[in-house]
Amino acid sequence: MTDQLVEAYSRSTSLTPIDLQALQALLAQEDFPEFIRQVYPWFIMEEAHIAVIRHLEAAEAGECDRLAISIAPRTGKSTLICVLFPAWYLGRHPDHTVMIASHAEPLASRFGEELIALLKSEVYKRIFPHIILKKSSSTDFTIMSTESSRVGRVLCVGVGTGIAGNGFHLGLIDDAISEQDADSDQKKDKAEIWYRNGFYTRRSPDSNAIVQCGTRWAFDDLMGRTLEQGRKNPDADQYRVLNIPAVLDANACRLLTRYAMTDPMLAKDVQVQVGGSFAPRRHKLSEIKRSKATLTERSFSAQYMGKPNTDEGAIIKRKYWRKWPTQKPPECTEILLCYDTAFTEDEQNDPSAMTAWGVFQAKSKQKDDDGKDTGREYEHFHVVLLGAWQEHLEATKLLPRVREDVKFFKPDRILVEKRASGIQLIQELRRARLPAHPWLPPGPPGAKGKRPRAHAASIPMAQGCVWYMPGEFADEVIDQAAEYPFGARDDLLDTVSMMLIYLRRRYHLNIITDEPSLEEEKDIALEAKRRAFTGRRLYGRRSVNREAQDAAMAEWGNS
Repeated sequence: MTDQLVEAYSRSTSLTPIDLQALQALLAQEDFPEFIRQVYPWFIMEEAHIAVIRHLEAAEAGECDRLAISIAPRTGKSTLICVLFPAWYLGRHPDHTVMIASHAEPLASRFGEELIALLKSEVYKRIFPHIILKKSSSTDFTIMSTESSRVGRVLCVGVGTGIAGNGFHLGLIDDAISEQDADSDQKKDKAEIWYRNGFYTRRSPDSNAIVQCGTRWAFDDLMGRTLEQGRKNPDADQYRVLNIPAVLDANACRLLTRYAMTDPMLAKDVQVQVGGSFAPRRHKLSEIKRSKATLTERSFSAQYMGKPNTDEGAIIKRKYWRKWPTQKPPECTEILLCYDTAFTEDEQNDPSAMTAWGVFQAKSKQKDDDGKDTGREYEHFHVVLLGAWQEHLEATKLLPRVREDVKFFKPDRILVEKRASGIQLIQELRRARLPAHPWLPPGPPGAKGKRPRAHAASIPMAQGCVWYMPGEFADEVIDQAAEYPFGARDDLLDTVSMMLIYLRRRYHLNIITDEPSLEEEKDIALEAKRRAFTGRRLYGRRSVNREAQDAAMAEWGNS
């Protein structure tokens, strides 16, 4: 809204009814909130709505052509983005095409019905008198402008439906997947294929904007995948993300206050506060707390906080990781490198990943099943995360990267998952006389056991025996582990599970409730024998008796 229009509006009491009506129409044409107040006077606009509206205005003006929005349910999000916004947009761009998509075609059709009703209303005709609604159905209708011979069009489609031969200047996607399909990789893949090969190729090359909105049920939903692509490739779409949590933190509170000050109707009545409701006039904080108490942690986090999952919903929780208190790592008796490899460097495939670990001995306090200290201490082995990386590498580049890791960490053992390019890597490392050992997940071949392995890995972690050296590499590992099973990637997590399961089976990471089996007792005896001949200094090995050490290592490795 321009300053001149605001000033004129403030003096509107001195205007004739005809002049006042003309001024109101001009205000609605220029200012989206004013348009909403006139066409839907029942719509309660609060600070959160103004923040969304200003971002949509930026999309209409071409200042932000990629926008991702998440906000709590029952806020009028779909009405605002899929009905009111295209109506205002078409009034300003009557020769453009708008495509509205949702996970279900009937839902998209309902948006079309509401939009048609709005375009036919007298108040809309008063604001945009040049717009004429022509051929219309709930999924496909055209408009014309008395000021131009060109026509505009609106298409309402379901995600996954055929849209060949159609195009758009403004693309709106509301909830690409439903909550029922949030954990279906097949449904998420189908939505992505439709988006990349269908919807995205339908955009107008001269001018286009895409707005995605919806509940973030999973890290690898359509919105998450497009955001991830933008982070990896600067040439890809760079989305502006607007997430408004139902319970405001300091940053969200500042954001909503700043945008509320741009609207004359709210500037003098800003009610948001830190720890309060995102929409205090209609969504009482007590109701939000009631929702939190009723819903699962995952559901509340996704729908009300705009986050795919919380630490409470994770298998390997953030609180399990212990930060090493000094910059110098502990004195380790053994160094292990764990690799999970991929076939190619193709972005469509998973990346290869590595984590480096040190084993050391320390005392821990026993904890019960609820994680509370029992007051009893016991001495056992701990591990510390020393380094990590994940990257798309082809097989010819993988071995040189591993050699760099070996040169730096000087590992006692290199665990490589015996799959994909890992099979070739094991062979190459053994030819180079490096301590490479194949690792296969427990269970029958082909078994899908990532979730059970994550649960198995979480057991020693919950006992407080897994540490990390601070750094960006550690943050990436911890984030990926905490996001599982809802995250987009789990390659680093695979190496974490590999290391923890392997060492626990070797009776390194025993917990006080563990009782060794006969096979494990043999492993313990062999390990004790090996340690009798081996010392360890990070990073590098010192040997007391090289010949005896090699014999013990050979016996241990062949077991």
